[in-house]
Amino acid sequence: MNKSLFRTGTPVPKTNTHNNAGGTAYKSSDVQALAQYACTGVFNGTYYTQAAEQLKMVEGLCKKVDAMDIAKIAVYARTEGFMKDVPAYLVTYLFAQKDERSKAAFNLAFPIVINNVGQLRKFTRMVRSGVCGRRSFGSAGKRVISNMLNGMGVRRLFWQSVGSDPSLADVLKLAHVRPMDSEHDAFFAYMLGKAEPEDFEKLPENIQQFELAKRGEYDGVPDVPFQRLNNLNLSTSQWGEVMRNMSWNQLRFNLNNLARKGVFKDREAVAYAAATLRDPKRVKGSRVLPYSMYSTYKALGSDLPQALKNAMSDAMEIAVANAPVLGGKTLVLVDVSGSMSASATGNQGKATTSMTCSDVASFFAASLLKADPDNVTVKRFNTSVVRTNVNPRDSVASITRELSRHEGGTTISCGIDWALRLGAEFDNIIVLSDNESWGNHRSWYTSTGNATPLKSVFNTYKRKKKNAKLIAVNCSASTTTVQAPDDASTLNIGGLNDNVFKVISQFIESRGNTHWQDVLSQIKLD
Repeated sequence: MNKSLFRTGTPVPKTNTHNNAGGTAYKSSDVQALAQYACTGVFNGTYYTQAAEQLKMVEGLCKKVDAMDIAKIAVYARTEGFMKDVPAYLVTYLFAQKDERSKAAFNLAFPIVINNVGQLRKFTRMVRSGVCGRRSFGSAGKRVISNMLNGMGVRRLFWQSVGSDPSLADVLKLAHVRPMDSEHDAFFAYMLGKAEPEDFEKLPENIQQFELAKRGEYDGVPDVPFQRLNNLNLSTSQWGEVMRNMSWNQLRFNLNNLARKGVFKDREAVAYAAATLRDPKRVKGSRVLPYSMYSTYKALGSDLPQALKNAMSDAMEIAVANAPVLGGKTLVLVDVSGSMSASATGNQGKATTSMTCSDVASFFAASLLKADPDNVTVKRFNTSVVRTNVNPRDSVASITRELSRHEGGTTISCGIDWALRLGAEFDNIIVLSDNESWGNHRSWYTSTGNATPLKSVFNTYKRKKKNAKLIAVNCSASTTTVQAPDDASTLNIGGLNDNVFKVISQFIESRGNTHWQDVLSQIKLD
């Protein structure tokens, strides 16, 4: 008998597609693919794909996914993944559809996803571009925009109204927003440049102060967005007052700007800023993605006082306190191949961030190492496991910097191969990668049909460590492929935010394989 035809054991799934780098891979389900992209994508070019290609792929997926699932994915990506562009697009897509289910889904998702003026400006630009097949707001669009703007306080509206193309004034004109009370009437007229003298007293005090300061009739510092103050001739001491009125996020974003204004030549100002930056309550209340703090840290100017750099380092230590202790031994594999040098938010020309996918993955790995240094092993890899020298007692910034050096190709299976050769047993294996593996299976010329090297080697590993779990975290925009499909011992996750910690913990505890179904079932739209 030909035993190869009648093998026992669990069948190995066969690959059915190629990834962007040419390696064989598995297709994601349409819902999974759309959810993965919504939590990682920003519609900018990546190492392997162009922005236009990504938009086309997302549009194609939307056509295959139920409208209510699109709405839930948009809400999840916005509220849990803290994403902006793709959730706004998903809402725009629903808005452009003519069927009643899409209309209902749009009305439920809009107030949750388009929850500030910045998001409204994105939605407006997307609609006006016609990219989803509709350019006008119509009565439905005008209604939801009017309800949103009239439902926000005037002071909050003014704080969020910085920005153009389109500006808030453009949105007011395009949507023909009608004010619901005298305060909004005066504010809308002011933003449109149509305010009458008698409307001035109806405006909030801070706007009145701002207008008087522009005319040189107010000596104080108006309580208005930082960007609006740049054209006022403020003294160094006044800029110090501005700093003291900033939120935690505004302060971290503007450290270099404040330094250029001369604020940090004053020791008391430095002490105040440092105390604010490392205040645990303000750090945790900022709802900032932890790796975003590392981005701030990397961008700090060389002339900034060391006390402020130390304070940002302390803030990062506080931010990673949410990293879980997973239980058992955990191997964290960080992809440091060349493609991981791509910007974490994609290519945006002059606005491209210096924060790379490698930085993000390395920060995540450092967080897990700091949370449980006795049980977490971190290894860097490209086409093989490369030298990794980190001390868990170092700061998270130092560990991240050491891990994030990148070069070479990608063989995503090599980390588990390394563990097999050494006989090292791990309960959990976490791979942080863009999943564009090709190094040991370069296969635009290789047909699909066999298991990927990652799936094959993990199956071999499980024969030695039966209850091992594999978590593949995708930190770059991807819509179609995975290296090891979900099952009872394997989970694919998109994005790298605090919520990923929770998802990983739940998966290890529950040993389930229905991640996105579970996530979307918990999203309430009513």
